[in-house]
Amino acid sequence: MIQTNNVIETIKLILRQKSMSYKDISEVLDLSESGIKRAFSNKTLNLIKVEKICNFLGISLYELVQQSEANFAPSVKNLSMQQEKILAGDQVLFVLFYFLLSGLDYKAIIDKTNLEIGTVDEKIALLENIGLVEIDTKKQIKILSVKNPVWIEGGPLNTAYENRLVHEAALEHDFTKTGYRRFLFGNLDIKQLSNIEEKLRKIEVEFMQACKNPSKETSMHAIYHSMLPWNFSLFKSYLK
Repeated sequence: MIQTNNVIETIKLILRQKSMSYKDISEVLDLSESGIKRAFSNKTLNLIKVEKICNFLGISLYELVQQSEANFAPSVKNLSMQQEKILAGDQVLFVLFYFLLSGLDYKAIIDKTNLEIGTVDEKIALLENIGLVEIDTKKQIKILSVKNPVWIEGGPLNTAYENRLVHEAALEHDFTKTGYRRFLFGNLDIKQLSNIEEKLRKIEVEFMQACKNPSKETSMHAIYHSMLPWNFSLFKSYLK
């Protein structure tokens, strides 16, 4: 299900810009006007309904997501080269930053990791200094980057960690115990291949939208065109 407030709010904004109302899209979704209002209010529009709305509005799902991200973007989009360089050069800083991105607050980091309080305070101050977080006097931490920043291709983090991440996710996970994986093969023409690729891209969009709106406590997952519970061994080494 797509339950992203930003996506719903963006649809509502586009409706207003086009001088449309819920009534205009009720027939498209085969719902009553009151049903449409409830779906928008409860944020329960699934991907199929969102696609139908996009078709009606004359935009693609990708364009909707892009506009949503532009409308509600955080202070920092992705990491700068300098931010990546600092994170790549300080393993503890890198680990702490991704603990924060996964939803751990200050208390949880102290309770659940083997990092000393002084080290945590020092590294959080450094993260604030390079513009990735803000922290108040009560040690409430606000993330200033997107929840799942995309590493710069060929950049410091990509160089330092990507090969190790891919190796662990793709080769070391025991799919016979947990996770989901399918291996299929067959002959496809160019048009069929294009259709499959488009569907896979939609899955990727939905996956990334879910990652940007996690619940309070999360665990790291990877999508390698298969879904699996997974945690980078580097991060696990810092957990109690």
